[in-house]
Amino acid sequence: MSDREQLLHLVTRARHGVALDTEHDMLVAGINAMADRVAEAEQEVTGMATAAAHLATLVGKRAEQAEAAIERVRAWADQDLSYPMYPELMHALDQPQQPTTTARHTGGNAEDCPVCRGTNRPYPFLCPAEQQPTA
Repeated sequence: MSDREQLLHLVTRARHGVALDTEHDMLVAGINAMADRVAEAEQEVTGMATAAAHLATLVGKRAEQAEAAIERVRAWADQDLSYPMYPELMHALDQPQQPTTTARHTGGNAEDCPVCRGTNRPYPFLCPAEQQPTA
């Protein structure tokens, strides 16, 4: 019988007035244990909420820093319209971020390859890129 079922059984016996003194004690202990579990769960939820709020603050600060950097570059570019790359720079700042190009195998040591890095390749730790023919 689970803790929940046992508590419900004890509550039923107490309601009908047939519970023994030991069953009353068990009921009180079960209710106290349940209250402790609820308190622990509330603490855990509070901790998670605090961590989530902290993370949201950090993300917000990073976004503000990025926006400030973009504004500094725009202000600099606006001050010096003679800058040769001004149109390209402004166009790049106004575009949404594009995904980076796909990484390709470089050959040689797998630790130096952007695709193989962190994959824990088997010995001899070589990137599986096509090997250049030796002359």
